[in-house]
Amino acid sequence: RALQSLIQQQKEQSEHFQRFSSDVVHELKTPLSALRSGFELYCESNDENEKSEIAGRIYKRIQQMEGLMNEIEQLGKLESRTDTEYSDQVIAIVKDVIREFEQYQIVLRRDTLSENPRVPLSSDKVYQILTNLLKNAVSFSPGKGTVVLSVFKESSYLGITVQDRGPGISKEALPHITDRFYSFRSKQDEKHSGLGLAIVHAILSSCGGTLTYVNVPEGGAEFTCRIPMIS
Repeated sequence: RALQSLIQQQKEQSEHFQRFSSDVVHELKTPLSALRSGFELYCESNDENEKSEIAGRIYKRIQQMEGLMNEIEQLGKLESRTDTEYSDQVIAIVKDVIREFEQYQIVLRRDTLSENPRVPLSSDKVYQILTNLLKNAVSFSPGKGTVVLSVFKESSYLGITVQDRGPGISKEALPHITDRFYSFRSKQDEKHSGLGLAIVHAILSSCGGTLTYVNVPEGGAEFTCRIPMIS
């Protein structure tokens, strides 16, 4: 029975790796194709102004690919990690993140969090959850619309809720919201990799936490994380 369990586990890991590899190859094909096309145009052009503009586009595409590769690396590490880390600096991390987003209208509601809870995640991962959720909310909020961040205790869990005033999540997108590389933005929006929420989901899954998301009646979407606290 133990041998069968080990074989099944190895099979699942192999299938997971194959799906992950296939997803990565698929996502890299489009930017690589754009780089090749841009390079060919650059070589064919005799106009210095045009060449300068093409070079700028190529450089921007390279930066996007670097960002994508960094996120792919982060996700791969998260999905293969088994050790446990801890943080008791949640309040300080929240304050730091709010300062980083000061150009936006972030409203903080620290409902029932008067002292730092201890959670089974590193401070870096708590930071990443907050920044990924806020980046997602800000990107969907009209102009510099208000984003509400709530941090609270709920039974034995630390709760983090981020609510935006954007268009909400379509019915088609709801089942896929945490899929790797999935994005419900327009195809013209190339600034986002589709990995932000997948990374949040992977971090939370690694510690027994959850991520839920709903559309709110007044408009926009609400994402709620629940992270188990350690007494």
